[in-house]
Amino acid sequence: MREEETRRLNPATVPSQQHEPPVPLTLEVTSSHRYLKPSESPQAFYTLISVRHPERHSEESPADRTPLNLCLLLDRSTSMKGDRLHQVKAASKQIIDSLLPTDYFSLVAFNDRPEAVVPSGCGVEPALTKAMVSTIQAAGGTEILQGLLAAREQLRKGHAQGRLDHLVLLTDGHTYGDERPCLNLARWAGSKAIGITTIGIGADWNERFLDQLAVISGGTSYYVADVMDIPRILGAILMQLRTVTIPSLTLTIEPYPAAHVVEIFQVSPVLTHLPIESLPITVTLGTMTAGEKRAVLVEYHVTSSQLGQTPIAQVSATAQMLSSRNQCQPTRQAIDAEFSTAAQTANTPVPSTIVSAMRRVTLLKLQEKASADIISGNINAAQERLDAVATQLLDLGQAELAQVAANQAAHVAHTQALSTEASKQLHYGTRALSPFDSKEGGQ
Repeated sequence: MREEETRRLNPATVPSQQHEPPVPLTLEVTSSHRYLKPSESPQAFYTLISVRHPERHSEESPADRTPLNLCLLLDRSTSMKGDRLHQVKAASKQIIDSLLPTDYFSLVAFNDRPEAVVPSGCGVEPALTKAMVSTIQAAGGTEILQGLLAAREQLRKGHAQGRLDHLVLLTDGHTYGDERPCLNLARWAGSKAIGITTIGIGADWNERFLDQLAVISGGTSYYVADVMDIPRILGAILMQLRTVTIPSLTLTIEPYPAAHVVEIFQVSPVLTHLPIESLPITVTLGTMTAGEKRAVLVEYHVTSSQLGQTPIAQVSATAQMLSSRNQCQPTRQAIDAEFSTAAQTANTPVPSTIVSAMRRVTLLKLQEKASADIISGNINAAQERLDAVATQLLDLGQAELAQVAANQAAHVAHTQALSTEASKQLHYGTRALSPFDSKEGGQ
């Protein structure tokens, strides 16, 4: 059935939500220091910013499940031949069986060139659609940009008020020469509330690139070591998308002259290094479900030689509504610091939630610095950082992940290089170490 016929025969493709109430958000800020001593030298100052979306008061019904405009973007290059492509196709068929009548679905396979194996449509016929997926064969190289461009066109066809746009990319290899335009496209997607989930299979792919692709758009990246896990992971992603009530949450940080933002990390639900691109700083935090929380740790350098209250930054959280695509009135909060010479400047402890978040951020930063050390040829420094990661992971009770770090340190000492598999295990294992549950409190 052609798209025009589908739209005509299914006029109520998306349930009507004409009177959707404003999306409630709560914004809480915890500062590392209540008091600071006046100084003309920069001082480290941290804030833990938590954005919560309250729980629903009524039980969810099938009618509450979020209608999707979903595109699967599958790598079918030569390296995917065998079990990898088999499991990807099996997972895709599982998704097809789980589609609702209100969903728009498309599937694009790519190597050097893209192909819309399943063009965007609503109310797909499962048997026929799965048969189309079965025809995908592995061959050629990997050009992710071509796949992303084709997927964008399919998502445009299914875009509608009240429907959640999302792209899931599955790949096992590097893309060559087109990373920058890929990231530009992801930035565009984030501005349109189109999240990109990236799934890297095996060890031969660039986690930094796939992480950036997901983060810039407000999506999430995953590492799959065992291809048998692909159907489970893809199924879990679909279930999560079904519960989304906010398609796009953005956090804006406007520092005052006394403060300079050094780094920003999302610490819940997963640990992620967020980009700082311009002032005021706006980061896309992606989708939210009822009862969920996003938490972000911001590091500042603050400078003031004056006594008294000093403004540090203005923070605002903005949610986009699913049905209208309009933004709610931002939730705002001011951040201040008290500069004082009194004794309390040395006696006020740093809140435990910030300490916990900083410990996990330190783990991620140590790994990033170890990778940079390897590139610059500073092997001893890389080994020392990885040994420090192992020790800190043991302190957190993460014995298995600590062993991965220790083994990586030994590997570096013997080969002067990182193990790509261990790097991914350590990176994505560390990312999962949230200091608190995304459905619970953390202040």
